[in-house]
Amino acid sequence: MTILAQSVFIIFGIAVGIIIGFLICSSIYKEVYKDLDDIYMEVDFETYCKTCKHSDTAENKDPCCECLDYGYNAESQKPMEWEEKK
Repeated sequence: MTILAQSVFIIFGIAVGIIIGFLICSSIYKEVYKDLDDIYMEVDFETYCKTCKHSDTAENKDPCCECLDYGYNAESQKPMEWEEKK
């Protein structure tokens, strides 16, 4: 076998090893972090902002500004600073 053929086999072996390693790592990553995808929900600003006691506040003022910075919330679609109007 020539040196060129040996080099091709070595390079091919390394490439296959890298691909297999990537596939294993990505499947482990997906398994470990799959629960996090289920926890976070997209905040429903359209529904909640209308019913919030801060609805008259400008979007660039607190608490609305801080609320709008977070588009996802853990286990809830409510904005972080939402308070019901009374």
